[in-house]
Amino acid sequence: MFKHILLPTDGSPASEAAVRAALSLAAETGAKITAVHVLPDAHVFSYAPEIEDAARQVFARDGTTHADKLLADVAEASAARGIGCDCVLARGDRPHRKILETALARRCDLIATASWG
Repeated sequence: MFKHILLPTDGSPASEAAVRAALSLAAETGAKITAVHVLPDAHVFSYAPEIEDAARQVFARDGTTHADKLLADVAEASAARGIGCDCVLARGDRPHRKILETALARRCDLIATASWG
């Protein structure tokens, strides 16, 4: 059965449902979880470079704060069920690629992701 589940999360209701399902599966099979959140690169265009830099810094700070909370929530839920969990914050504009890169690098044998309604 599955031994290592990759769990991408973005905090959406569909993603939260995937988290619950993946945790149940991990608990049943004894698998461990790697949670991943992909933070997109900041693209800011302005007439003034200092505005662009400030906006990128705010985006990076706020995005990282949001990602840390999402990943901490998965880690906490995993710990409550006795499931081993690692967390990864990836950065890039193509989330599907970062998810696959993480799955390969971590040697995951299942990706449990949400789909749009």
